[in-house]
Amino acid sequence: MQSFYTIGVVGHVDHGKTSLVRALTGIDTDRLKEEKERGLSIESGIAPLILSSHLEVSFVDVPGHRDYLKNTIRGLSQVDAFVLVVAANEGIMPQTLEHIQILEIFGVRNGILVITKVDLVDHELVELAELELREAIPESFNLFPQVIKFSAQSGEGKKEFWDAISWLNSQISPKSSEAPFRMWIDQLRVFLGYGTVASGTVQRGSLKEDDLIELLPVKLRIRARSVESHHRKIMKAYPGQRIGVNLTKVNQEEIERGMELVTPDSIKCVPYMNLCIKNFSSDLTLKDKQKVRAYIGTSTYPMQLILLEKKVLSPGEEGYAQLRATESIGILPGDKVLITPLNIPKVVGGGTILEVTQRKARHKLEEPTTKTLHSLNNKNYEEFLSILSSDNPLLDTSQIKDRYFILEERLSAWVARQLEQKAFVKISENQFIRSDIIEFLKSNIVDIINSTLSENPIQISVKKAELIDKLCNNSQYKDLLQKTQVLDLILSELVSNGALEVEDGGYVTTSISVTLPNELAQLSQIIIDFSQKSHINPFSADTIWKSYGRKIDKNQIKKVLNYLRAKRVLVRINDGRFLNSASLEEIKKRIATVIKQKEFFDIHDCKDAFGYGRTVAVPILEYLDRIGFTIRTEYGRKLKNERN
Repeated sequence: MQSFYTIGVVGHVDHGKTSLVRALTGIDTDRLKEEKERGLSIESGIAPLILSSHLEVSFVDVPGHRDYLKNTIRGLSQVDAFVLVVAANEGIMPQTLEHIQILEIFGVRNGILVITKVDLVDHELVELAELELREAIPESFNLFPQVIKFSAQSGEGKKEFWDAISWLNSQISPKSSEAPFRMWIDQLRVFLGYGTVASGTVQRGSLKEDDLIELLPVKLRIRARSVESHHRKIMKAYPGQRIGVNLTKVNQEEIERGMELVTPDSIKCVPYMNLCIKNFSSDLTLKDKQKVRAYIGTSTYPMQLILLEKKVLSPGEEGYAQLRATESIGILPGDKVLITPLNIPKVVGGGTILEVTQRKARHKLEEPTTKTLHSLNNKNYEEFLSILSSDNPLLDTSQIKDRYFILEERLSAWVARQLEQKAFVKISENQFIRSDIIEFLKSNIVDIINSTLSENPIQISVKKAELIDKLCNNSQYKDLLQKTQVLDLILSELVSNGALEVEDGGYVTTSISVTLPNELAQLSQIIIDFSQKSHINPFSADTIWKSYGRKIDKNQIKKVLNYLRAKRVLVRINDGRFLNSASLEEIKKRIATVIKQKEFFDIHDCKDAFGYGRTVAVPILEYLDRIGFTIRTEYGRKLKNERN
């Protein structure tokens, strides 16, 4: 598969960035009329360079003038590496340093240092510019060992530059093409008869013609009518590739630069993000509740900065904070954020999003919030997950990945260890519950069933819905019980180990012994006696009620009938009437005798066998079919299993 990546070309205004790109690619990235008239870049310009059949890079030539800082930030937010340009005749300038800050905030650390215009000064000034340049670079940056000395006029340094590009390619880690698609929009064009074309750099995943994608944050679903890269139609776009996507059914008013195109439902929009923020300014402070401008991807939003540990971040200091947008935006843990004052084009701070959330961080939440953020920021994932699991009975790994900046392989390894140590129990593909919670719920379930049946002896069993209601009185486990399969898992285990039995669509404990109150015990005996006297004649609650002169509460009769059915003293046949269990066995014997004599039992045999006709007999016969004693054929009923 072909590899693609982008290289940001940065440096102070008029230091030769555009000339360098033109010398390397033959492309003039200053395409606007105003840019040509003023001799400086206003928008970021793109210049592709095919290095081999397997490698293509795109140079992003960003503006060097402070007035166009917004465009510089947008251009650098998507690059994989950088070329830092310093003119030999001027050396380090203010925008040089600011561009270095932007690269550091966005985590772009692989790069090449180039000193341009070496033909304009003597050797000593070139050496001084190199020394000054090396001192300005953070130690965390990974640089090509040689500083390239370049002249656009003579072509000096071009060969060395190609060596540096080859080295740079070996330093860049490939992005996942298997992940869901994501692309921030940095250019928008509308073509008559063709429609809207959104351009950007593929951050992850892939895109093909006619793929369904979602426009965030407006959550508009659209299709990619076609996909192009540098004016060439392509079958499939890959991470790192510069593409233009022709979008279907989207109006110019519905889309703007700074939005993003993603695989549908792959990114949730949230208004708040928690991060560790560093003040990169030399003279500006960051204050709690300050209004700032935040840059994420190619988007920019006014936000409120909430400092979680202190009231002020002085130059060079860092601390945990929450950024609050006025609307929900499509962001992910791990996204980089750059901050400027609301109305001043100057980089003041930035950091990596550690958590995306719908919840405001308030004073009472600040301590646990900063504790988890501290663990994430220091990549102490063991500590982070221990904190998370101690506060939450359920861990949903898909939700953790969506919300927190944690490496998936580290999360999977931690979960595997917890399962091996039996600290957690797996209840679904992505959901795990602490073992101590499982044991607590098991004990509670048995206690609830025992107490419920003891308080109401005539109740046959406790249904699942009733269990949930009573367990949910502890609000801590309400979501756990209502939104997961944990209760089914626990009930199944309790049944399999003999602690519970399934009865009448509910559950009873095998250890409980319920004694009916005297009044109900007497009624129970009355009904048992009545059922024995009725012999093979079915009866109902109404039958008993009338037989005893309507003096017994009919509802109590019904409850005791169901109680006795659950205890298998009685059986309920298909029309809701009852028979004594011994009487049903007698009916079965009589049917078996008839079938043995004539092979079938039909409706005309009822009178001789039972003493009553089809009206009474049919519900009994249908019940016997249902329980698998008999089977109905066109000639009559046969024993389903001759062993019966």
